[in-house]
Amino acid sequence: MSLMAVVKFGYTLVAVTLLLMIWASLSRAIELHVDTGHPPCLFQALCTCSKPAADLGIVTCNHVPLLRVPSTINNSKVFMLQLTGNKIRDLEPQFFQTTGLYRLAINKNPLESIHEEAFYGLDNTLWELELREDKLIAVPSRALRYLQKLRLLDLSGNEITDISGDNWRGLENTLQILILADNSIANLPLDAFSGLPLLETLDLHGNHLSVIDSGVFRDGMSRLNRLLLGDNQLSYIPYEELSPLRQLRVLDLSSNVIKQVPPLHDLNGIKLSLDLLKLDNNMIQVLYPGAFKYFNVLNSTTLDRNPIVTIREDAFRNAKIKSLSLRDCSISDLSPAAFAGLENSLISLDLSENNLTMVSKFMLNKLDSLRFLNLRENKVDISLLTTNMPSEYQQSAFNSFQYRLFSLDVSGANSIEISLQDAKRMRSLRSLSVGKLLRQSIKTEDFLDFGMELEDLKLFGSNLIRIESSAFQYVRTIKTLDLSENNIEYIDPFAFAELHSLITLKMARGLSDSVIILPFEPLKALTELQYLDMSNNKLKNVPDTSFHFLKNLRSLNLEDNAIEHFSKGTLQADIHGKLESICLSLNQMKQIGQHTFVELKEMQEILIEDNLIQYIQRRAFASLDNLKIIKLKGNRINEISEEAFQNIPALKELDVSFNKLETFKFSIFDQVGTATALKVNASYNNIIVLTDSNAPSIFSSNFYPPPKAQSLGTVSVNLRVLDFSHNNVTYIAPYYFRHADLTLSELYLSHNKLRNITREVFGSMVMLQYLDLSHNHIYHMEYDCFKKVKNLQIINLSHNHLIELPVGMFHDMQSLTSVDLSNNNIRNFAENLIISPALERLDFSDNELSRVPTNCLAPAAAANLVELDLSGNTIPTVSMSDFVQRFRNPEPGEWPEESDYSDEYMYHTARRDHTRVYHQKKQYPQNVLYKSLAWLDLSDNHLVRIETASFSALPKLKWLDISNNNPFNNGERGNNIFKGLERRLTHLGLKNVSLMFIPSMLLSKLKSLDLSYNNLPSVPPDTTANLTRLRVLDLSYNDLTTVPVATHSLTELRWLSLSGNPITALMNTSLYGISPRLEYLDVTRLRLRIFELGAFGKMYALRTLKVTSYSNHRDFNIPRMLTYNAGLENLLVEIDELGTEFGKEMYGALPLKLNNITITGQSLKYLTQYLISGVQSRSLRLTIYNTSVEEIAGEVFWRPGRVRNLTLDLRNNYISRVPNPSQRGWPGVPNSLFLEDIFVAGNPLICDCGVGWIEAWDRKRRQYLCNDPHSCVATRDDVRFATCPSYENRSLSDVLSRDLDCDWNKGFLSSPNTFVIIGMSILTLLYI
Repeated sequence: MSLMAVVKFGYTLVAVTLLLMIWASLSRAIELHVDTGHPPCLFQALCTCSKPAADLGIVTCNHVPLLRVPSTINNSKVFMLQLTGNKIRDLEPQFFQTTGLYRLAINKNPLESIHEEAFYGLDNTLWELELREDKLIAVPSRALRYLQKLRLLDLSGNEITDISGDNWRGLENTLQILILADNSIANLPLDAFSGLPLLETLDLHGNHLSVIDSGVFRDGMSRLNRLLLGDNQLSYIPYEELSPLRQLRVLDLSSNVIKQVPPLHDLNGIKLSLDLLKLDNNMIQVLYPGAFKYFNVLNSTTLDRNPIVTIREDAFRNAKIKSLSLRDCSISDLSPAAFAGLENSLISLDLSENNLTMVSKFMLNKLDSLRFLNLRENKVDISLLTTNMPSEYQQSAFNSFQYRLFSLDVSGANSIEISLQDAKRMRSLRSLSVGKLLRQSIKTEDFLDFGMELEDLKLFGSNLIRIESSAFQYVRTIKTLDLSENNIEYIDPFAFAELHSLITLKMARGLSDSVIILPFEPLKALTELQYLDMSNNKLKNVPDTSFHFLKNLRSLNLEDNAIEHFSKGTLQADIHGKLESICLSLNQMKQIGQHTFVELKEMQEILIEDNLIQYIQRRAFASLDNLKIIKLKGNRINEISEEAFQNIPALKELDVSFNKLETFKFSIFDQVGTATALKVNASYNNIIVLTDSNAPSIFSSNFYPPPKAQSLGTVSVNLRVLDFSHNNVTYIAPYYFRHADLTLSELYLSHNKLRNITREVFGSMVMLQYLDLSHNHIYHMEYDCFKKVKNLQIINLSHNHLIELPVGMFHDMQSLTSVDLSNNNIRNFAENLIISPALERLDFSDNELSRVPTNCLAPAAAANLVELDLSGNTIPTVSMSDFVQRFRNPEPGEWPEESDYSDEYMYHTARRDHTRVYHQKKQYPQNVLYKSLAWLDLSDNHLVRIETASFSALPKLKWLDISNNNPFNNGERGNNIFKGLERRLTHLGLKNVSLMFIPSMLLSKLKSLDLSYNNLPSVPPDTTANLTRLRVLDLSYNDLTTVPVATHSLTELRWLSLSGNPITALMNTSLYGISPRLEYLDVTRLRLRIFELGAFGKMYALRTLKVTSYSNHRDFNIPRMLTYNAGLENLLVEIDELGTEFGKEMYGALPLKLNNITITGQSLKYLTQYLISGVQSRSLRLTIYNTSVEEIAGEVFWRPGRVRNLTLDLRNNYISRVPNPSQRGWPGVPNSLFLEDIFVAGNPLICDCGVGWIEAWDRKRRQYLCNDPHSCVATRDDVRFATCPSYENRSLSDVLSRDLDCDWNKGFLSSPNTFVIIGMSILTLLYI
């Protein structure tokens, strides 16, 4: 071999190696940053892992019922760990030390506090830490101190009230992003962030900040460029306070109570330079001259949703703003000099959703840099902007704004009719959106003289009827065309002939109702089309050649039509090789024929929900290599042919819920292929018997012994999740699940009628990890019914008729973590019933137990138990012997107390080179401190005696509930009952325990105390002297006559209920002593004779208020009562027995952030027009429940205040009809309400067009509130569960689809209309 050949070979080898390295890195990048839908973890089927074994990669456990972090994680390498919505209460010390985590997210777990060594071992690996919504009351500074690589810390959504500079000790040289949003921080101390010199982003939105001290940002923070202070209570822009932040570029002050932009007094030498300033949702009414003079640069400024009345001349003088948004500000008039000062800087101007009728052309011509102009949903006549200017303003053509614009939007429901030729002078346009047109047709000459750069054209709500031949000849560069909300009757076959570059075509609600055949001829020219949306029309017929010229089509949306048949061959493999998604939901299809969807190599999802499909033929879905999702929910399928699904190896989800299936056979998957993790949802059907052709029937099994599984044929299917819940299953044939025995991980059979559990049905599921058999009629379980089910982790047998359980039923389940046997008739448990050392949760509530079932758990199971629920039994007494045998440390001696190190004491002497100082502060026996009971519920028993120090044998106990018992009848003050819990207990329930006085409780760590439904006449101050950390206190339904003075000493109190007490007066001073940080207050059902409107005046942090509408007070007015509660978000009003009408009490301006109002009370019958008239928030959730309201008048929604988006919850009333609150056909129209969601289940509905408009509204919801069909619910469950008594209690969804055809506005017509009545009366009088 020559030298040259060797050199060439070497270069080739190097090149190949580099390519392989690049490929590997890209693969890794894709794995890390793209959600690929990882497979289930081997150790927990409800979690997902990107890798199978020792290196688990990315582990996600969202909403998995875990009480501890799975031990397998500690024995593996993990790159990212996501634990969301679990029940994890503690993080074991040093648990993560061998994982090498880069990112750890533990969100929505009741942690409350974090052990100081929880993150030990992650010092040099952890970069990102999320602890969101974990009920933390303080920054876990001890646990964070030595995370040397931490760049991001997210503590949002907790209950943190105070922060200090010491919280970030140890993070000074690393932390770049700190998120403290949605906490309860009211003050920022001077040194709060001074020790974080590398911090770049600080998020404090959603707190109670009303003032920022001038010294908070005085030192350090040299790199801070993003400061988010939105959703607080700031009343002014803190110019001076922020001036030291030289690198600040993004400032968010939205959703505060700021009333003006300039400061109240002149400032010297202060200039802020920002890329983005957000002042949305404030109370700014006037933009004064020089409003932005203290900003040197403002590239982007948003003032959306402010009640701006006037923009004074020179308001933007010397303001260097490039992008200005004034959307939805109720502006009705603009001075020609309104934007003076922005002539050389303003590029984008958004004035959409206002009340403008005219915009000065002179003003626009002065804006030399203007390129993007949004006038959507105004009444501006574009013809006045584009005609020749008057002589006094005559300029050269090149200086006119119309020649410079790139984007113009003048569409809208209230737009002035225009001609497309009015825009022809704008030859630089790249995006044009128009509304109503003078002509109802599009012709070639309409775009004559248009520029050649137009790419995005939107003719929205333009009243179009016809599109003529070569209509877009002069704008052939269009890539996106939107013809939605029109009434097109005719499209010439050559209408789109020149649109060879068109990528997206949208005609949602764009065709006339008379068009029932899809206009396929015009589509033939669109050879580059990728996205086609023809949803929400009345199409009935789709010719099989409709899409044969669309070779680049990727997404096809035909949702909400009346299509009766989708033919074989409509989609073909050689043509539609790029098609990824098709939506045919909410049509009238009755079957899916053979080869309807076949050999579409890139198809990933097929959505055919809520049609009339009764039968799916063989090979209807075949050879779809990448298909992942098939949704057939809400049809009338009663049979699925065998081999209906063939060769679909990537299939992950099949949804056939809410159909008419009477049985389910695995043979439909016989040729599906090697699906890796198939999830099948067959819930809400009519399945009575689960059997197949080879298994013995219900009759044969009565007389002959069941055959062996080996003698029956099997179907090759890789099922992981199977849901048969909410059927009528009474019998399951032996070995029915044999086809999935080796793969099935999750099985849901709840809400059926099963009576017994046998080995032949369940005994061979070797991979089963989750089993739900709740809400059945089970009375018997065979001793070996789970013979081979050794991997089961979670089993739910609640709400059955079990009397006893076989002795060895759970003996082989060494991985069992959760057992729910609640709501049965069990009196005793066998000894050592459960032996699993992994047991975490045990629910024996609502049975007939007469003693604590200590002996049912093996020592290993008892030692690791975290949660035990024994409520609703008949246990008469509790003693230490009930717990000592199983839960107590086997070593003799006293239980070790948990040290209570204060923040001042910790780590002042600990340095990095003295690690043992840190790690030896607490050392306990492993089986005592970390593996014992933390949550115990003994409520609703027959307890009359609790022995002294009974609970001291539970050294980890934090949550205890002994409500609805009588343990204090012997006159004890209770101090001995809680002996041993003084330094541990955080939650205590003493509801309805017949207390005449509060027992002495030396519980220094108690955070929550329930004393409701007792006989307490008062709360002496000495009883709360030791409860200094109390945050939640329920004193409802006692005999209190005044607000207890003892509550004044509870400085940490955040939640207080005084409901149902005989308190006679709420004076302005009654609540002054209560912590001003109180966030929840319930004062319903008091016996008030005096109610002063300033009673809540000092509660600046109040977020939730529950109050009764005291009808005996003549001047009772809720807005006046809430004048000083700027942070209020949730309001519940309970109507008292004297009130039958409600509304006028809400007249006036409500707090700006109030967005959730609930009205309740059985005496309520009528709602008036003032109900929501004072709401200032743009979005509102209005809930009306447990009332006697039968019909809601349309006038309730005539005065919606500033509300634009409404969610209406009317469940569980006596309502028969409800009007459509939406006043326009789409959201975003000024001064108009749009319904975002509605709930009507649980009412005696009269199913006519009084509620039939819901179907038409649902179409609009899907069209405007859903980004795409896959991310949106086609038919909401509420209309499936709502019933129509006049239609034999059929579901509302069924009646709407089969019997009613109501238009959008029918809801108004069916409601009493006062104006109509008055008008008819006047006409009658005139006639007489």
